[in-house]
Amino acid sequence: MGYTVKFDKIDKDSVLNENLLIVDCSGHLIRKSYCKEYTELNVNILIAERLIKVKDKKNNIDIIDEMNKCFNRYTGNLILSNFQMLFNPDYKIDVLKFFIELSKYRKIIIEWSGYLEDGFLKYSKPEFDDYKKYNVTDCNVICIA
Repeated sequence: MGYTVKFDKIDKDSVLNENLLIVDCSGHLIRKSYCKEYTELNVNILIAERLIKVKDKKNNIDIIDEMNKCFNRYTGNLILSNFQMLFNPDYKIDVLKFFIELSKYRKIIIEWSGYLEDGFLKYSKPEFDDYKKYNVTDCNVICIA
């Protein structure tokens, strides 16, 4: 079960040692304050680089497989930012589920590209095809607000 904690009430050692995905909705305060030993990756750049290579070969790309290959190049804990491209409806990816799965094997912090509202992580707006809404308590995440 997921939960939300305000940044100023965070017990750093407790939160960072829990085996849950951390979703940073605090405006990158976690990275700036606690995570100097983490490797930061810009996911959009990783995807774009792979798409360019695959486009040149005229093959289709499995985004999840390619992302796993990229992340496996790094050992240790990761901070993942700028992953808006993953919400493209054509990819048919449950973005939060993907990151939760990834966090089973190492500590992952994602810098949420959307917003936290009334206990829900939201991305985009309901009138757009890329809109997503996740109930925090239904997910294995810690949201830092």
